Amino acid sequence: SLKLGKDDEPPQYSFVTWFSMLFSAGVAIGLFYYSVAEPVWHYKGWGGARWAHGEKGYGNDNEDATHALMISWYHWGLHGWIPYTTMGAVLAIMSHRRGFPLTIRYIFWPLIGERCYGWIGDAVDILSIVTTIFGVCTSLGLGAMQVNQ
Repeated sequence: SLKLGKDDEPPQYSFVTWFSMLFSAGVAIGLFYYSVAEPVWHYKGWGGARWAHGEKGYGNDNEDATHALMISWYHWGLHGWIPYTTMGAVLAIMSHRRGFPLTIRYIFWPLIGERCYGWIGDAVDILSIVTTIFGVCTSLGLGAMQVNQ
């Protein structure tokens, strides 16, 4: 198994605590907002849902509802966790095992080496901050809109 801290350090959090924090921080507001909106959109959709029986020429409303739920579960399933897991694992390895600061630029150390300290590293950090802000603002904004309705 891969240890993320130093060899002689005990884990700071238990696995259950760590998983709970990751789950809550990563997808809580998204699940809150989309848990109803996404299946309903796939069931009826604006402009015609792709899997509606009227579009296919066969089937019924029950099949449409089942399809809508299956697609939503697919979107929020295992492959939705891959970006979170990849970023978290690489950040942890580069920070705790290699001793780099906890910023996105050092993820690219194996690829670009010393250029992490130049304008390329700055550009990577700026891009990561801007995309994180946009993603968080979008999720929180959509969640706040739903709570206020």
